[in-house]
Amino acid sequence: MNPGSGGDVLIKGEGIAALTAAWVLLESGVSVAIQQEVFSQRPILMLPENTRWLLTDSWKLENDFWAATYPIFSKRVVSATGQVDQFPYKAAVVSQNYLQQTLKCRLKSGFPSVRWLAPGAIPESAGYDWIVNSVAQHELAYHHFGSRTVTSFLFAYREIDTDNNYCQMMQTENAWFFLFPVNKQTGCLQVMHLPGDDQCWETVLKIVEGKIGPGVIAGQAGTKVIFPAYPRVIQKLFDKNEIAIGQSVARYDPIAGDGTGNAIRSAVWASRIIIKSIEKEEVTALLRSYQTAISKHFNDHLGICAGFYKDYKGWGNELILK
Repeated sequence: MNPGSGGDVLIKGEGIAALTAAWVLLESGVSVAIQQEVFSQRPILMLPENTRWLLTDSWKLENDFWAATYPIFSKRVVSATGQVDQFPYKAAVVSQNYLQQTLKCRLKSGFPSVRWLAPGAIPESAGYDWIVNSVAQHELAYHHFGSRTVTSFLFAYREIDTDNNYCQMMQTENAWFFLFPVNKQTGCLQVMHLPGDDQCWETVLKIVEGKIGPGVIAGQAGTKVIFPAYPRVIQKLFDKNEIAIGQSVARYDPIAGDGTGNAIRSAVWASRIIIKSIEKEEVTALLRSYQTAISKHFNDHLGICAGFYKDYKGWGNELILK
């Protein structure tokens, strides 16, 4: 497609997937409107090497952006007996808000023609060739598994650690925690557990109290953020001239480590399908391939973490997608 050759797409949401889809479409000359979201505080991200490559390749992010992130060089897995296994793991820690704002600024600078619709505005969807949805749907729209939640907050390290470039994972009887640095002075603690299991939370704090500052132990760390952590995937990925991407498609547990990469891949794939459709190509087979690939990847993830979600009574009794 040559720039300016037609097509008009409405993108619902302004997360990483939405912005990436807009970028790919605009580069091909498609006209884009973005339905903005009400601002919300988003989590700290740990971007593995493959996701970093995806971002750099898609957005041409320069070294100055990556210099503003915090590097991780290894993982430490602590067993219930206290045994520690350490292995190499390269990742970049960054605030999702910072990453999203960086991409949004690049989009506005590169493509001032984008129409930004105010949060809460209801656009007339009939006037668009395609609707791209990147906003999480109502829970009834998903197949979901388990009932785990994550409690997360930032904390101050007890003292500055000169060897603070690793993340640490540990599983207890009913939960597991994920501890990683945001910078030399600040860390992020995420605990995945059953809803309402406050005893589990206190147990984890005791396990890590040698690492985190005394204010956390005393309950002075500020507000804890609690959010659903069970895997879920949308029941219907596409309809006539509508397609889902990013967090609207699937949510993996937050310890999986590649949610950002999956969001970017879905955005690029969906955008290329839309471009072919606007070029008057038949895309039914491509849409089915899109659904099949996401289904397989999601089921592979479930296969890995099935044991942890054993509290879900219907486990293994239904197909996710066909």
